[in-house]
Amino acid sequence: MPDPVVTIAVACRDEEARIEALVRAAQAQDWPRDGLEIVVADGMSMDGTREILARLAGDDARVTLADNPARTRAAGLNECIRRAHGEIVVRFDPGAEYAPDYARRCVDALAHGGADGASGTTRPRG
Repeated sequence: MPDPVVTIAVACRDEEARIEALVRAAQAQDWPRDGLEIVVADGMSMDGTREILARLAGDDARVTLADNPARTRAAGLNECIRRAHGEIVVRFDPGAEYAPDYARRCVDALAHGGADGASGTTRPRG
């Protein structure tokens, strides 16, 4: 059976200092390139976050920038889910670091664990 399409969902606002590293970590996931998309819902950032995301989206068709005019994390994640093409949605948070196998391990846990949701260990960043 082929790997499912995975959507990495990110809700952010004013994350200029951390957003590029987070998107790069999402791009570096150990998952087939054509089976991975990254949807970032930005809460109308006032710093350079949107410009960074626009550049990253211009460089990689897997990255989509969505507006989140409600500016809350929940509304942003809901916007990511609305736009998701993946069968599985994996949440990434700008305040954490992710191992290259994070998405794969979440998918494996869902496939073999009988769970409706899964997450793994992340490294919080200050």
